Amino acid sequence: MDAIVIYGFKVGDDYYITAQKNGYNHPDLKRYFFDGSKPRPSFDQHWSIIDKAPSVIIEKKPQPDINHRYVLIDDTLISDARPEVLMRDEACYRASCGDWVWKEEYAQYKSLYTLISDKQPIVDEPIPFEWQELGEVEPFNEPTDYNYPVGKVWRSYSSKHEDDYVRRAKIQHQDIDRAIFPSFLIHTKPCKISQKDAYAIIREHVKLNIDPKYARVSSDYDFSFQVMKKITLAKPFESTKTYKPIGKRKNITQKIMNTVKEQPVFSMEDRKGVWLNVPEFEGKDEDELKGCIDMYLEQLMVEINEPIVECPKCCGTGVKGAAH
Repeated sequence: MDAIVIYGFKVGDDYYITAQKNGYNHPDLKRYFFDGSKPRPSFDQHWSIIDKAPSVIIEKKPQPDINHRYVLIDDTLISDARPEVLMRDEACYRASCGDWVWKEEYAQYKSLYTLISDKQPIVDEPIPFEWQELGEVEPFNEPTDYNYPVGKVWRSYSSKHEDDYVRRAKIQHQDIDRAIFPSFLIHTKPCKISQKDAYAIIREHVKLNIDPKYARVSSDYDFSFQVMKKITLAKPFESTKTYKPIGKRKNITQKIMNTVKEQPVFSMEDRKGVWLNVPEFEGKDEDELKGCIDMYLEQLMVEINEPIVECPKCCGTGVKGAAH
């Protein structure tokens, strides 16, 4: 049996391990026992965790059943032609395909019998391995959970629109870091998200958290997004609106009391790949990146949802406070 090469990094009191066999990745280590214990899964599917450098690796393997035999289902049918027990080798022969086929003299009775066998104990099979300790790493926090909703997306496999999210897989790291550092450490390295993903995160967050009393979304597309601020007028005024109802001949004029006016408070736009007013979120690691995104979203919603009233003296917008 070819030896498995086990690679390990010491992290605190534990080891993060992965493996190769015949030059190919061999990450499925959960079926092996390292000094009597199975490795624990880590947050990274390519790496497992053990308590110490291994001295013995075994795989618990089942043995094939023995004493295969056919037992008469109804013992009242026992006769010279139908014994209570027929050994499989006696009642059957092995076909070239590997199947067991009833011999002609017993074939007419096969529906009267059931096949049973005896289990053998599981055996410990030693696994040849080569241990390579690659270094020691300072203990670290596991990666932050990224789960930003970005609306609905069409899923062809389910033929319906389903919720979509920006998750860790969308985070971008430098190629040199990916080449140098093991994957379980990449979340501790500088990173960013694309402006396209930032646009989607901000757009959905605003729609989910906007207070309709103080603002509204006036443009909502994959390439353009705008929010209008509702400003309470210091001096409401009356106006008229004329329209023709469907199915009616005459126009109807309706009086309207105007208590608010609107002006743009936030917008984003994609101009042929150039993202306008979309932040470039970056961080020294994934924790900092998430902190930057969360802080921006919080501050943005404070601005969008803040009540604003006109100045009663100049009818401007210089006074902020609770709307009356």
